[in-house]
Amino acid sequence: MVTEELNMTEDEWFAKFKPKVVPTGFPQGGWGTEEGSILFETFGDSLVEVNKTGPLHVWTLIDGDEGGQYIVSGMHFVNRIGYFITEVPYEENKFYEIEVDNE
Repeated sequence: MVTEELNMTEDEWFAKFKPKVVPTGFPQGGWGTEEGSILFETFGDSLVEVNKTGPLHVWTLIDGDEGGQYIVSGMHFVNRIGYFITEVPYEENKFYEIEVDNE
């Protein structure tokens, strides 16, 4: 049960939750960093990796209903673009929403 909704910037999210790099050879959804892609695809080996990850470490990149893109905590299917896996879990009773700066 979600008891709190939190917003943060992309930079705050990266620093706090530390998204993992997609392993070499896996389908990659982009979102490159200096270390490599951090966006896991929604199919193939990427999806297998996401499904075997603890749920509090999975985040979804979605298209917003009113436009824009958001990183949200948890595994979602509606409007999904791809998934992130983070080293640091989010708190179970909190819902995070990070508006993506596409500039």
